[in-house]
Amino acid sequence: MKKKIIILSLQIDQQKWEMSELDKIHESKKFDIEIHECKNFIYPNSSLNYGTRPKKVKILKFKKFEIWKKYMKTSKLFSEQNKKDIIIIDVISSYNNLGPSLNNLFLNLFLKKENFYTIKFESPGLPDNSIKSSQFSIISKLKKFILRLVFSPTYFFGILRMFIINKLLIILRLYPSHLFFSGNLNKTYLKKKFKNIMKISEYSSWEYSKYLMFKKKKKINKTKSKYAVFLADRDFIIKTENQIFDKKGDPYLTINHWQKPLNDFFSKLEKIFRLKIIIAAHPKTILMNDKKHYYPRKVFPNRTLRLISQAEFAITTHSTSLCYAIIFKKPIFFINSKEIEKQNNLNEHIKILSDYLNTKPVNINKEQKKEEIVKLNRVNKTRFKKFEYQFLSSLDNKKVNYKIILNEINKL
Repeated sequence: MKKKIIILSLQIDQQKWEMSELDKIHESKKFDIEIHECKNFIYPNSSLNYGTRPKKVKILKFKKFEIWKKYMKTSKLFSEQNKKDIIIIDVISSYNNLGPSLNNLFLNLFLKKENFYTIKFESPGLPDNSIKSSQFSIISKLKKFILRLVFSPTYFFGILRMFIINKLLIILRLYPSHLFFSGNLNKTYLKKKFKNIMKISEYSSWEYSKYLMFKKKKKINKTKSKYAVFLADRDFIIKTENQIFDKKGDPYLTINHWQKPLNDFFSKLEKIFRLKIIIAAHPKTILMNDKKHYYPRKVFPNRTLRLISQAEFAITTHSTSLCYAIIFKKPIFFINSKEIEKQNNLNEHIKILSDYLNTKPVNINKEQKKEEIVKLNRVNKTRFKKFEYQFLSSLDNKKVNYKIILNEINKL
């Protein structure tokens, strides 16, 4: 009898399916795979944008937590004997952050109580605000706390709810049975703190694993024309992912202060470096909108890795795809704007990323001297190497992720 894998996801799409290498696990034909989409009861009424769903795999959508729970209890899955042959892969949340949804807390509580074997992945890929949070004074933290409460009360209470839920996660020890993590940054901490709580296995970030697969492909012919790549974020005129905290999720970038200055900045770079800027579309964007916003520049969906491999440099705010630029040792231009600077968390994150790589973000709403821009077109090899080791992969034997995961699952 085949083991059964149940993948818990908000809403699965082809990009997530392939990026998490679930397609490779499915292609192994060693398991019966079933996807449970939980967006409707974890983040109801949110309008997060997703692409097309994967084919030839069973996908079940659940409107309410109680319906999902009933399905799990009344199906053949629930007998103690069958539970031994079931593996739950949770790609909804991380091992230490369940987000602001109470139903996600209840879901994890149910899995723990019923003793299902659960797997989660910890692959941040990028340094985040927690790296420098300890450097902020109590006064600055209190100021930030009050400003959020006054100007963004809905967002504030969403963050507060998440904080309480994550404290309950720790108290109730709602950790997965097995955690896969990437990079050296938290290796010692995870292995020491959770040694007797969950099994810890090391793999690479999804971006690094994708690169390893890319390397094995036939040699790709080099393009004749010089270009740089803009790693586009989600469509800036649709609701942001902040809607999981604040249902409004209003966009904060505008045509006058973002789109037009950004295209002007691209023109300036093209003139200085004598190349073309092309756009690597975000997997969750609305492609027609991107083509309109960046016209006449070319927009390419689902080709980011390949585009960066031959680019002169990359341009980004904080895209995780900058990991490819790190791997290929390409200079990175970090950008922000007046509107981004008002978004404290995002602006902070851009600064942390640029500081880590020993560079500075460019404000596209301000005039930049040519010599200042030229200075940014460089790679600090020491910082890039450290970044790769700390966040992307510290494995000696560089295996692709799905092989590592399959090897561990086969041991069960």
